[in-house]
Amino acid sequence: MVVDGNFTVIDPTKKHGAIKSSATGQYHTLYSVESPEPWLEDFGTGTLVNGKVEIMLDPTFADVIHTEDYHVFLTSHDPQSRGLAVGTRHANGFAVQEHAGGTSGGTFRYRVVARPKSDNKAARLATFTVPNITIPTIADLPKPPSPLSHPKCRRSHSATEHAHHQTGQTGNDARFSVRCVKLSARQSGVV
Repeated sequence: MVVDGNFTVIDPTKKHGAIKSSATGQYHTLYSVESPEPWLEDFGTGTLVNGKVEIMLDPTFADVIHTEDYHVFLTSHDPQSRGLAVGTRHANGFAVQEHAGGTSGGTFRYRVVARPKSDNKAARLATFTVPNITIPTIADLPKPPSPLSHPKCRRSHSATEHAHHQTGQTGNDARFSVRCVKLSARQSGVV
């Protein structure tokens, strides 16, 4: 599905995906994180060299975000680390350094969160009025066409055969009726 315009899910708990467990074969529901403003994010790993490293943003990601102001979240994998900080940020990336002049060579993960470049200016927690939409009941939905309305059925289905079908006649007449039901169902999109 492609949406070019606003797409609103009234209750975020109803917007979810599913993933199949490789161990049990069962599907499990997954929910997405919601935000009061539009954000894009990217993730990666880095390794310190003598306590610092320069991380370059993915060029495609950098092209679609506002690079003048973005967030970087760091998680060290080195238990001996004195802590990590983002020293500088620029349009192409950011510098990571260990606290207190540390010189370790540990690894870390990062998460970059930035506003998307867009002509649409989204307000923070903008109010939304739920439209008054009447959802049809099953009784209101259009009925599928009669099996006898399909052209192939009308051409060769006589009144006698129709009477046999109505009375539960078996044999060739019953097989013909089943074929007409299948044709009609396929025509209406049911099959």
